[in-house]
Amino acid sequence: MGLVATAVAARLGSFASVTTVARYPRQRELAAQLGAHLVVREEEVVERARRLRSSFRAGRFLGDGYDVVIDAVGSGRSLQLAIEVVRPGGEVVLAGMPSSERIDLAPLWHREVRLKGAYAYGTEVLDDSTAAALGQPAGSVRTFAIALGLASALGLGRLVTHRYRLHDYVSAIAKAHDGGRADAVKVVFDLTQRKAR
Repeated sequence: MGLVATAVAARLGSFASVTTVARYPRQRELAAQLGAHLVVREEEVVERARRLRSSFRAGRFLGDGYDVVIDAVGSGRSLQLAIEVVRPGGEVVLAGMPSSERIDLAPLWHREVRLKGAYAYGTEVLDDSTAAALGQPAGSVRTFAIALGLASALGLGRLVTHRYRLHDYVSAIAKAHDGGRADAVKVVFDLTQRKAR
């Protein structure tokens, strides 16, 4: 989800820069290939945001930060971090499946940060320049239509790092479970491959 968000943000070209937080080496490599200007680890993101905006830090929060932060993870920790690095008056977009954890929402109030959910089944209103960048008509467009149109244009096939025959499902599930620790991004079943006899 985060790599796709990186690719779309870079494609839009409406941001001065795109910073991506990635935990594993393969994720960092792909984020750079997909257009991230800067790829950092989670423990580096607050300091990078501070330096990028020449901001001071008061406690957990920056005096300035990123205009928009997309949380593609959805954990309590990732959402709390997103709130910490967004600028006052900025926007946090929750694109990852949220978990049921307790987080401190007071910073949304006292820093006037907008929290917005994003899902594939909405409708977007595209201005002329955004529509041109996405290869869509201006005006009201279904979010899913935009996603389908962008999938091949962004070269997202490179996110598939491992292919398995269907009878190798145990290995495939184990690889997907281990994810980035096992150098995997997307694991798929290739139904065109037949079992050797």
